[in-house]
Amino acid sequence: MARISPLSDGGIRLSLTITLLLALAAQVAAQSASEMRRVDTIGTAAVKSSNTAAARQAAIDNGLVAAVDTALSELVAREVVVRNFQLLNQSIYNAPNRFIQDFKVLAESTGSGVYRVALQANVAVPKLNQALAGLGIMLSSQRVPRVLLLIHETNSEAYVSALPQGDRPRAHVSRRAMADSLAARGLAVIGSDQALQRPLSDAEAVDIARQRGADMVVVGASVADIAANTMGTELKSFTATVDLRALQSTDGAQVGALRRSAVKASADWASGSAAAQAQAGTLGADGLASAIIDTWQQGAVARERIIVDVEGIGGQVAAFVKFRGQLQEIAGVQAMQIEEMTPDTARLSAEYQGSSRSLAEALMERRYQGFGINIYAVDAAGMKVQLVAE
Repeated sequence: MARISPLSDGGIRLSLTITLLLALAAQVAAQSASEMRRVDTIGTAAVKSSNTAAARQAAIDNGLVAAVDTALSELVAREVVVRNFQLLNQSIYNAPNRFIQDFKVLAESTGSGVYRVALQANVAVPKLNQALAGLGIMLSSQRVPRVLLLIHETNSEAYVSALPQGDRPRAHVSRRAMADSLAARGLAVIGSDQALQRPLSDAEAVDIARQRGADMVVVGASVADIAANTMGTELKSFTATVDLRALQSTDGAQVGALRRSAVKASADWASGSAAAQAQAGTLGADGLASAIIDTWQQGAVARERIIVDVEGIGGQVAAFVKFRGQLQEIAGVQAMQIEEMTPDTARLSAEYQGSSRSLAEALMERRYQGFGINIYAVDAAGMKVQLVAE
């Protein structure tokens, strides 16, 4: 009867294969469980006109809203929820049943004009993720993309010639409004106070974005103008128009493009024009946010497959399994595979929205237990990593 020595290459491969299969099974089970969030909550409603049936249903409905809110708070930072509360209220809180897989009433009680129910609900997390992406709201668990704003802001000749003597138009209004709107969606905005002397081409904008370390760049123009509508000498109409394009810094691919305009009436030139510019900027940013976030999350454009060559696996199989888990947890990493394997080395590949350099930096920021890593080579195609025993 053949006997495999624990120290033989065959024995190492067999042990490694079993360990990896067990790790893969655990990851699949964890992924399935992560698709549902079980929430225990309490719903309350007032009993009106002795109608306990209606109060019970209202208490259940309120409990389901609370369950969805609990799951939502784990996906999105609370300040982002507050900033976008009206939007979330209309699309999510007003229709909680869209996100409830099932629920059961654990207990219920009535007294002092109040009906209460204790609920246990299973919230469908993927449906929440999909709804948030459609609203242009970034998940807090993901690496937030850095968005650079390169907006050329000007005033029309008609606006400048009609401007009362001594008045000066406010600067950077559209750009700052855009920055506030994108930040409210959970994006990291840079360059909101950078003034441009002229419009930039897409190639110029992408080059600057790469230099600044931005993942996306919004480039375009904002023009303030004065409209013909007036009401005597009291009110004048002010307009503003933004033409915007969102590009990826990796390859310059266009994520979205739009034009938005706004009109505001005011007796004051400065405040009226600023209000129009701010609204146009907000409308433009709101329109691009969903496209930026959807592209970032789905990796529909410029998601590269990066090779990670790992050395030092021999005698450190557990460390290799942990390293794979850490790599998989990095935001933006998808479809990780083992391409090749020997007793001491492995070649991994994964889709990643970003460069090999940014992935290497993300790996360096992870905390490893019982071992360390040495990334000794990085190029456009991937990197070489050595597992180092502590």
